[in-house]
Amino acid sequence: MIKEDELRNIIAQNIIKYRKANGLTQLDLAYKLHYSDKAISKWERGDAVPDIYTLYRIADLFNIKITDLLHLSEEPVNAAYSKQSTNLLIALISALIIWLGASIIFLVFKLLGGVFKNDWLTFLYAIPINCFVFFIYARLWFNKRIEFISFTGFVLGLTILAYFIFWAYDLPGRIYTLLVGALAEIIVIIYYYFEKAYNKAKDERLLKLFEEDKEDK
Repeated sequence: MIKEDELRNIIAQNIIKYRKANGLTQLDLAYKLHYSDKAISKWERGDAVPDIYTLYRIADLFNIKITDLLHLSEEPVNAAYSKQSTNLLIALISALIIWLGASIIFLVFKLLGGVFKNDWLTFLYAIPINCFVFFIYARLWFNKRIEFISFTGFVLGLTILAYFIFWAYDLPGRIYTLLVGALAEIIVIIYYYFEKAYNKAKDERLLKLFEEDKEDK
């Protein structure tokens, strides 16, 4: 049976390994977990061990299983990220397909000899479509930062598309498309800000409950 000191050292080594593999400093990891960098330093020295909930959050952050933190493995860290790499490849291929589709449609309109006067708008349609696809992938596989960037890009892409459609067809009121787009961007930013604040407060409450429960025991 493994001893407590050995388990501490194993967890410490794994936290260091996965933290560095993700390009994070101790301060970065502390910020994401809502701990101090001193706490991270203690974990990595083996002087302390994260509680079970924090271990779950660390594993979720690094896209690994909790058991990966509890066992030493000679397996390269890159192997643990094969799924993440596959997901990224799928997202990039999807983006390539969207732009390839836009290019094909543009060429078809050109070959048809001016059937669609403003055929260059095809590429502007591809911008919000591409951003929305990345937003869906971010919801499924990636982090909140990519989700936020993708959705703000989607709103911005729609705004640009609407403005140039109004401009291309000489429609009145194109300035309002910019105003509506700016308002939509502000709403998105406010929503994500408050969502982040809410999640942080919820995590802090849960951590406090865990600490109180640990003290009672």
